[in-house]
Amino acid sequence: MPTETQLAKALALIRRGASAEAESLLRSALEAVQPSAEALNLLAFSIQQQGRLAESVEIWAEATRLEPTRSELFSNLAGAQLALRREAEAAASARQAINLDPSRADAHANLGGALRRLGQWEEAVSHLRRASELRPDFASYRNNLGDVLQQLGRIDEAIPLLRSVVADHPANLKARSDLLMAMNYGDAVYGADLHEEARRYGAAANASIAGKPRPVLVPREPGQSLRIGLVSADLRTHSVARFLPDALTGLKTRGVQLFAYPTWAGEDQVTAQLRRLFAGWTPIDRMSDRAAAHAIAADNLDILIDLSGHTGGNRLPVFAFRPAQVTATWIGYSGTTGLETMDYIIADRYVLPPEDERFYSERPWRLPDCYLLFSPAEDGPEIAPLPAAATGRVTFGSFNNLSKIGDDTLDAWARILKGVPGSRLVLKSPTLPEDVARRLMVARLAVRGIEEARLEILGRIPQAESHLSAYSAIDIALDPFPYAGTTTTFEALWMGRPVVTLRGNRFTARVGDSVLSNLGLTDWIAPDVDAYVDLALRKAADISSLQQLSASLRDRLRASPLGDADRFADNLLNAFNGMLASRT
Repeated sequence: MPTETQLAKALALIRRGASAEAESLLRSALEAVQPSAEALNLLAFSIQQQGRLAESVEIWAEATRLEPTRSELFSNLAGAQLALRREAEAAASARQAINLDPSRADAHANLGGALRRLGQWEEAVSHLRRASELRPDFASYRNNLGDVLQQLGRIDEAIPLLRSVVADHPANLKARSDLLMAMNYGDAVYGADLHEEARRYGAAANASIAGKPRPVLVPREPGQSLRIGLVSADLRTHSVARFLPDALTGLKTRGVQLFAYPTWAGEDQVTAQLRRLFAGWTPIDRMSDRAAAHAIAADNLDILIDLSGHTGGNRLPVFAFRPAQVTATWIGYSGTTGLETMDYIIADRYVLPPEDERFYSERPWRLPDCYLLFSPAEDGPEIAPLPAAATGRVTFGSFNNLSKIGDDTLDAWARILKGVPGSRLVLKSPTLPEDVARRLMVARLAVRGIEEARLEILGRIPQAESHLSAYSAIDIALDPFPYAGTTTTFEALWMGRPVVTLRGNRFTARVGDSVLSNLGLTDWIAPDVDAYVDLALRKAADISSLQQLSASLRDRLRASPLGDADRFADNLLNAFNGMLASRT
């Protein structure tokens, strides 16, 4: 068995991040003596720090066999299994840890994380809540609970919980990002609220890099090709990636050199397709903010673009180092980052009107049309006939995350259903299992006088074509508010389903306004909630007009600025050149 001195030295090395040195020390010690559970525990930690998760799982499993009554080992094993996305195994290990010691907060947190991925949301909430009660000093436990509450649509619980995390841990930038993300879903949140919270985030981000050397930027050579970098967690199968292929292809054909800095380790088919468009591909998921900033600066970029904002996997603190001549945020987050070092937000006149500029730390750079270009799957399903044409009964639908469907939205939808006799509502929840979503929505609509028989819930459909085909079940799409749909709005239109939208009080609430205005469908935009309800009722009463519009929507989208890749690429290139000229 390794000596106490050897184990203490290995632990100190692990805490310093010298995991390879710790591994070498422990392996040498274990060669000479019988292994102990504690030595294997430390060895697994050292290996996990180096990213060899599968190997760490095997070692922790061996440790549990040596000492099967030690709760910590089972909890550590569960954490590694969870990191490998082996959720069922992680849940079993975490349950064993809790059986041995019900007071282990990390075991409850690991079990909550596994259950969440397994779709057992209510039990996940109970274990995440228990973890946060046992260790209120661990910000991540309450953070994770807040994130789950948000996805369950319990925004009024999520926001105060996340505020409490920020109050207790003001330097925790992830907690601040999570709070900002949750606030975007709140019915009673306004641009000034978001700006003030984002400003606090920016101040905390600046404080986090105080005293750390910033990269020295090389002056731009006259006439050099434009060099643009993208920082994103979503260069994969993700809604953000739906707006990139044609835009980036257009930039590349115009001589722009593109550089990617993925903040998410995994890759998939979409990653492979996007990767071909980049001259450089440098993952920064395992780099510190400072190391990432210096690595990006070494590529001598003209403009560095954030595609995540305050969404998951963001690396906004990297931008606090200003690793490029110009910085901008685009697509991934509809609002201000709060960073003084973020120069621009790419928008349009619809989502960011002049009177809202005071709510942004960035200067708006408005593209002439829409700030988005949709890259549809041209080989997808054809537009299906409207169900109402055959049944005479109108079906409304929304395929947005349930976290976007707040009480004000449900109040309006209930009024619409009551105003259209025999109408139904189809909801598709990409983040929640059908049974969980059904229980939540049935209860919330029942108190509004809408019986379960008028509601249909669809779960996540991973196949893109099957997902798009699901739009054939509805006649009219209803945009939620105050967090409007983006990808879902484009998808509905592409599949021939018009969208009723509300022009709201901030960026997230005006995306539908931008999309429909660019299609010339301003008669589908409501200025307030009463007008939104009335608009849906009027459109549902004219099935013949709905049929004509439905059949034309795909061609209309192709012919509009939303589908004109050359026009969009020219607009984007002009924007980048303008940003650079303004800076220099």
